[in-house]
Amino acid sequence: MITSITNSISTAAYTELSDEILESGKVADVRELVDRRGNSVNAIKHQIEKAADILLTQGEVFIACDMGVSRSRVIAVGLLVRIGYDFDAAFRLVMQKAGDPEINLQLLRSLQEAILVSHSRKVAQAEEGILVLGGSGFVGREILASLRHDFQVYAPTSREIDLRTGTIDLFRFIDAYDCKQILYSIHPKSHHSTQALSSSVGMLKNALDVAVETGCRFVYLSSLVVFNGNAKSTGEYVFDVSEEVTPFPFGTYSESKWLGEQLVQIYRVNHGLQVTVVRPSGLYGNEMSPVWLIPKLVEKAKRGLPIVTHEYQNGLPAFELLHIRDFCAGIKLLLGQINMPDLVHIGSSEVITTRDLASCIVEILDSSSDLSLEKINDNTHTIRSIPSDIMKATGWAPAIPIREGLGELIQTCSRW
Repeated sequence: MITSITNSISTAAYTELSDEILESGKVADVRELVDRRGNSVNAIKHQIEKAADILLTQGEVFIACDMGVSRSRVIAVGLLVRIGYDFDAAFRLVMQKAGDPEINLQLLRSLQEAILVSHSRKVAQAEEGILVLGGSGFVGREILASLRHDFQVYAPTSREIDLRTGTIDLFRFIDAYDCKQILYSIHPKSHHSTQALSSSVGMLKNALDVAVETGCRFVYLSSLVVFNGNAKSTGEYVFDVSEEVTPFPFGTYSESKWLGEQLVQIYRVNHGLQVTVVRPSGLYGNEMSPVWLIPKLVEKAKRGLPIVTHEYQNGLPAFELLHIRDFCAGIKLLLGQINMPDLVHIGSSEVITTRDLASCIVEILDSSSDLSLEKINDNTHTIRSIPSDIMKATGWAPAIPIREGLGELIQTCSRW
């Protein structure tokens, strides 16, 4: 498909050009460039000048590569700059005409070096910028509120940067605001579908690609759910996990988090990316999603409805919970460290059974709800974490008791 950038400049896949065009002398064949990192500055400049010469002598140029995408579009941007366009305007025009955001970031960086311009205007700032991806979610919102007092924080919306479709917008945003760290807190709304898993991995890879090209430190928020399979297979009721325990996932959400961790570590090894994987306890707090257990218990207790919890063959199911503000306090301390480890556990190490959780909520609300236990013909397993040494070194410790946190949540939350 031939894409007309201007009346005289087009991009195309070489094999889709007609014999008439191929024999016209109007084709700038850029297939000798590699569609990845490694092209020399001189090679990029040579292709731009070749296209400029054809445009000057023939009045029209078709810039062609194998697919008519990355290499041809990058040289088209360079040609537009060569004939007088501002880099940013040239880039926007090519992307607009192409109709999709696909372009190789490594090639774009090579082009930037070749023509010695910044492809976006830097925003002056006094402090190091931290980019939070997923800032509209429960965890992301609280992190933003916590970090804004001490850091220069940015949180573009999914409309501004859609990681499902590519990387260019994120690349340009980071360059414009000179962000040095990316805190990745994106979680699909549907945690348990295969589609959500696929989307999670794809978006994470796009963000990691940008981190490599921009040199950002990358902090990935994972979860203790990566140990679901460990807990299931040990036969222990309470399974303690530390950084030394190799996780084994069980279930789609658990698998998606584990795959995310593996992908992050691959980028650390293959690209030398500075990364930190953070595994928190189960997080709760004000304005958490009503689909989770605590909001459901609160909703029933408010209405005085019967509350049924479960009793397994080996005991009552329990969770390690951590208030979101305690977690954010830990993240703030962690981000302030010059050297962060590859893996960090931020947890309370305290578990509460679903029975006690329901009882506490009923008591706080002075509810008339009756509590009952239903027998389950299976075993349950509880995961309890051991906080990392770096968190102990910073002086971090949970400060909000579960009853206090639940009371505040019940009093302030208007969504249930």
